Amino acid sequence: MRRSRAVAESLLAITEIPKLKRTLKGLKRHSRATSRLRDLDVFLDDLSRSTSLEAPSVRGALTAFLRQQTRKEHQALSSRLRQPAYHEEMKRWQHTIGSKQLSRHLSAIEPDAIRGVLHQRLARHDAELASLGPDSPDTDLHQLRKTVKRIRYLAELEPMEHRGLIDRLKDHQARLGDFQDLCTQLQLLDAFAASPDAQAIPEDDATSLATWVETLTRRKAELRKEILRLESLV
Repeated sequence: MRRSRAVAESLLAITEIPKLKRTLKGLKRHSRATSRLRDLDVFLDDLSRSTSLEAPSVRGALTAFLRQQTRKEHQALSSRLRQPAYHEEMKRWQHTIGSKQLSRHLSAIEPDAIRGVLHQRLARHDAELASLGPDSPDTDLHQLRKTVKRIRYLAELEPMEHRGLIDRLKDHQARLGDFQDLCTQLQLLDAFAASPDAQAIPEDDATSLATWVETLTRRKAELRKEILRLESLV
């Protein structure tokens, strides 16, 4: 869903396609509904592989908290997926991307049109990257990640032409994605610390949680420095 939406948005940046923009609105709303569940799944996976959180009581309480949040999000998503409106929008989307009209627009796109929009987005990326500093809010780095994703999907419309650029974009996207995951995980840890699950942790074990938070915070700071050192794409 997310990938087809991103590709469609790239096409709209190049050429006007009737009805596609309107159809995308519903898809965007449904895509957002999976975001928190995805964040929780990633955190649970990282937690299962981490050796930094040593206290069993903290690991157990945090895992239980995250799984409880995951169940809530999964129930909400399942409820959405059962709604008739969701199925109607998915049918509409499948009809749109499989239509002859879209195929005609795709076949009519000239390489120069793709490159023109690509150069604009590359310039925007470099301006956003250059504006970042040590004190820039996390949201600015999140915006840069979205810009990188849009450039990558656009470049992948001509994969052989932009092979080197795509490899660089993948590296940028991985670093920015890891940074965003750390931001989200630290927010979830704040929510956990304020929950009854955390209050039941023995006092002697609480330092283990604080130490892990410090570890994630340091890694986030290191990633920020790595991102600030990234080279421009133009």
